[in-house]
Amino acid sequence: MASIGNISYPIMKGRPAEPVQAMDTKERIGVDGQEDRLLGKRAPESQIETIKTYADIDTADTEIYTQADMVGTVVILTDSFGAPHRVVVKNSESTVRSIKKPVGTGTSISDTILVKTVWAVRMIVDSYLESES
Repeated sequence: MASIGNISYPIMKGRPAEPVQAMDTKERIGVDGQEDRLLGKRAPESQIETIKTYADIDTADTEIYTQADMVGTVVILTDSFGAPHRVVVKNSESTVRSIKKPVGTGTSISDTILVKTVWAVRMIVDSYLESES
């Protein structure tokens, strides 16, 4: 099962983008050619979508507040394949929907709360963390 921080999700769409080598190019007016400089690895921002159902709105609200508290922090994201990634959470936006679901074989109906969250995350480059310590 996929997870972000300490919250697990049965459905997760997307994976964080891998860091790639960045380059800076400079050109000067009146000079032929250009100057290229390697800057090191940078990870682009990625969007991850999670979907989870809850039995009641209070439980859903508690988890939405927990998600909001993760913004700006470094967490472990475990994708749907079970691979862990260290990411910084840039943003999370949740939409809440109430869905009707039949219970058993009878005619009774229960409300289930469906929460869909779109996360903006950026993978942390390990060598950057090592150089800071």
